[in-house]
Amino acid sequence: RSQLSRGVRVAMEKKRAEATKPIHGKLLQHEMPKTRAYVEKLVRSIAAASGIQAQTSDVLIALDRSSGLTSGMRLGGILTIASQLVRRARAEDELAAVIAHELVHHTHAHPERVYGSRFTFFGNERAPAGGGGDDSYFTSGATGGPTAEEKKQMLGFEVEADIIGLRVLVNAGYDPEAAVTVLHAYDELLQKEPRMGSVDGGGLHPPRAARTAGLREAMKQDGMTVSPRRPVPSEVIEELADALKYDLQRTLDYCKPRGETSEITAWGTVTPCIPVKK
Repeated sequence: RSQLSRGVRVAMEKKRAEATKPIHGKLLQHEMPKTRAYVEKLVRSIAAASGIQAQTSDVLIALDRSSGLTSGMRLGGILTIASQLVRRARAEDELAAVIAHELVHHTHAHPERVYGSRFTFFGNERAPAGGGGDDSYFTSGATGGPTAEEKKQMLGFEVEADIIGLRVLVNAGYDPEAAVTVLHAYDELLQKEPRMGSVDGGGLHPPRAARTAGLREAMKQDGMTVSPRRPVPSEVIEELADALKYDLQRTLDYCKPRGETSEITAWGTVTPCIPVKK
């Protein structure tokens, strides 16, 4: 990040401050306190294990209850973690693998290096029927979306985040194989709910087979071995299950007067209003 020009850093901080000011309290006072505390502690401990606390101290964590398992590092250090990733992870190690990957995007300033100062932040209004108090309405991006050259650069950065993130994961004492199994879990859910995305992230990620091969080669070269995995705390799982029920009921209360309904997808997200099946 130190390689960014001063102009880009100043612009980034100014835009981030302007965008987060009206909703900052909501981001810090989330209705899922156990989940937020757990994720924040996990992020900090993973960063500390690799000595990158200073480079990640400005990361702002946003919990997203609407995007299935999709998580990501947004411009300006906004780490979006899908609540269903936390709930459906087969071990804490899989969640840690995603966090480690995303922290590398931040420490290496991948989003900012792609877009430079051509980025903005969006404080999107929530749809009246969805979300139930999550942070998914807050995001960031670049005006006009990525160009062909920027997409090419992104692919290279994804490979870098995979390999360095794998080392960050192991430094924190997690099973390196989790970096592979979490990708497989994502693919399995995509087969059930293809409308939720694509295995290559819309062309912004390398093919899954290439990512898996690259991770396994890195494990071999670094002499990494499989290690016991840690469970996600039961109280966090229970809180997320309750939040999902709340989201469904809240959406149904909105949809029913319109003669429509809602349901929980295979991803563990609540659909917007849909026609009642006959």
